[in-house]
Amino acid sequence: MVADEDEDLAQTSGMKRPQTVKPIRLHNKPKKAPDYVVAPEDYACTGDDWSVIENIMTEPSDKRNLVSINDSYLKKLQLLRLLTEGEFVGDEIIDAYIHCISAKQHLQMRSGGSVFLENACISKMIKEFSSIRDDAPKWVLQRAKTYLEHDMIFVPVNIEEFHWYLAVINTGKRCIQVLDSVGPGMNRNDLTAMLKGLENVFQYAKLQMELKSDKCKDLNISAWPREECIKKRLQTDGYTF
Repeated sequence: MVADEDEDLAQTSGMKRPQTVKPIRLHNKPKKAPDYVVAPEDYACTGDDWSVIENIMTEPSDKRNLVSINDSYLKKLQLLRLLTEGEFVGDEIIDAYIHCISAKQHLQMRSGGSVFLENACISKMIKEFSSIRDDAPKWVLQRAKTYLEHDMIFVPVNIEEFHWYLAVINTGKRCIQVLDSVGPGMNRNDLTAMLKGLENVFQYAKLQMELKSDKCKDLNISAWPREECIKKRLQTDGYTF
């Protein structure tokens, strides 16, 4: 679809969209190709986007699933949060977006090695693992094994009802890299709890099976140094992207 066609559709919808001088690329975030550089105009809604937005806003049912991506299902109420200023995005939206990123094969390898993208639901569970009993679910063992097969674990961290940021457990550098658009001044209690829970997952897994990893020999990750990768505040609130 070219820009002129998008403009016609946007006008028929009664909504105004920014002008552009090149054909609109759809869904360039996450990037379609590793060498593509995301430009400001890539964030502009296309005619197709406006059509989807109208369908969400006019959907009569609050119970119908409008989006299905793997095991993520989104209803009107959740999607409206993306269209309303000041609304906090919940786990469901984050997980759906992570599924979209996971589908891009080129995003699984970075300059630091292989990447495992954890979802918000599991991240929240891990944060609650202050202790793990013998009746812990089997997926805990499988998750520990999967983590140790990767060079980096990307984990979304939720400051409840305020803000999301990303923590990267970098086994090659043996450090925790924090990418937070609000800057380095934020409270990291949620990250501390998540790292302690993940450390407990590893300790529990070691009791149940032999953990072998050439990538991560030190499993005491709560003691690893932290690196604030974004040095200044880029965001003035807790909800904008």
